[in-house]
Amino acid sequence: MTALATLSLQLYSLHRETADDAEGTLRQVGAMGYDGVELAGDYGWEAEKWRRGLAEAGVAAVGAHVGLEKLEEDFNAQAEFCHAIGCSRIIVPALPGELRASADGYRSAAARLNALAQRAREAGFALLYHNHAFEFEPLAGDVCGMDVLLEATDPALVRFEFDTYWLERGGRDSRRFIEEHAARTGMIHAKELRQSDGADVPAGQGNVDFPAIVTLARQNDWPVVVEYEGENALESVRESAKYLRGLG
Repeated sequence: MTALATLSLQLYSLHRETADDAEGTLRQVGAMGYDGVELAGDYGWEAEKWRRGLAEAGVAAVGAHVGLEKLEEDFNAQAEFCHAIGCSRIIVPALPGELRASADGYRSAAARLNALAQRAREAGFALLYHNHAFEFEPLAGDVCGMDVLLEATDPALVRFEFDTYWLERGGRDSRRFIEEHAARTGMIHAKELRQSDGADVPAGQGNVDFPAIVTLARQNDWPVVVEYEGENALESVRESAKYLRGLG
């Protein structure tokens, strides 16, 4: 049995390639070992073009990254687009800089995420938040931003797409962190880190404990989404898919 029933790719991994030929790049994704994609922008395409492109590639849209302010300003249009392409998860990929400086800023962000998550639920979506490393920088009072987000967001509404690379860069053991916060986890960003030089490398070529994390994902039915931001992206995401699918 393969480790994962489904495996998806964050399309930002191929942003250089899609900048040159978005349609041709998307068509390759299924053949590289992926069942789904996570959007980071829409390439200026209408929903119908996305539907055709996804069908031709043989993949589904498992989620879409949409900025906090864009989602607040344009929620109905974003929801309509996601409904039209069959995407049931909206992920806020980061926070604006002004919200990162203090615990009060994070509390404000949490309140905004709660409000958006309530709207998302009413519209038939799940809302998640994707971490980087900055959420783990210490704030006054011996807390970090992630502490505030976990405490102040509603567990019934807001889940997290935990990114393994950025957890590690934030000083956390990604496996242990995800285990500890399994109840708040909704998706996994499978992004590898080679600790010796801090490099983003294909999954299986670094130090993230993917065998344990993939087991957790399988047990909890969490979508696993590969992200890669290094060079030679097409071959690297193909290697990542092969490795992750091969975990028993």
